[in-house]
Amino acid sequence: MKRILLVEDQENLRELYAGVLRGAGYQVTVAADGEEGVAAVSAEVPDLILMDLNMPIMDGLRATKALKAADSSHQIPVIALTSSAMPEEVAEGLAAGCDAYIVKPINPNDLLPELKLALELISGDVNESSPDDSLF
Repeated sequence: MKRILLVEDQENLRELYAGVLRGAGYQVTVAADGEEGVAAVSAEVPDLILMDLNMPIMDGLRATKALKAADSSHQIPVIALTSSAMPEEVAEGLAAGCDAYIVKPINPNDLLPELKLALELISGDVNESSPDDSLF
């Protein structure tokens, strides 16, 4: 089972997205802000991080920079899951180390296909695979 860390400050979205991911068979750890997210990675290294960018305490940009600077976590793909979708915000997220972007709001039914596409873009393996293919 693949492990996903979901870092999202809005409890309703955190629960919704975590439920969708768990329903697809993923082990999901949740964090309510960037500081909790960085600590969660220290406790258990995930295979993928979904990171909101606008959060209290430590925002997703700072958390992503910290994770990408650490030897133990620099290789983990970080996908921004955020409403910050203006071109300059996307550029800032990518410069901070985000590997891909999923723009909120997102319909829960679209989360897995969007995640699959983001992972294909990260790996450079965009193809005509069926929607039932594994995310990892």
